[in-house]
Amino acid sequence: MIQGFPLRKSQRTPLLKESLSNLNPILKKVDQNFAKEFYKSLLEIATEIAKSSGGLLGLNSVGDEEAKHMNLSMLKDPAKY
Repeated sequence: MIQGFPLRKSQRTPLLKESLSNLNPILKKVDQNFAKEFYKSLLEIATEIAKSSGGLLGLNSVGDEEAKHMNLSMLKDPAKY
């Protein structure tokens, strides 16, 4: 799936955000415990991806651009349904 996204970050980010937001109606329909754990896993993955983007010896490893998106604001927290 990711191979189909544009290489340019400015084009890729809106598409990724839209794709992730499409999970919201699905997460409302599945078991709430599963939805909460899945959401938590996505947050952990997003954090690790953001950390991997840069930094030296673990310092300032999350850039400003990554920090804006790593909380996955396009997804609603299933614990708050």
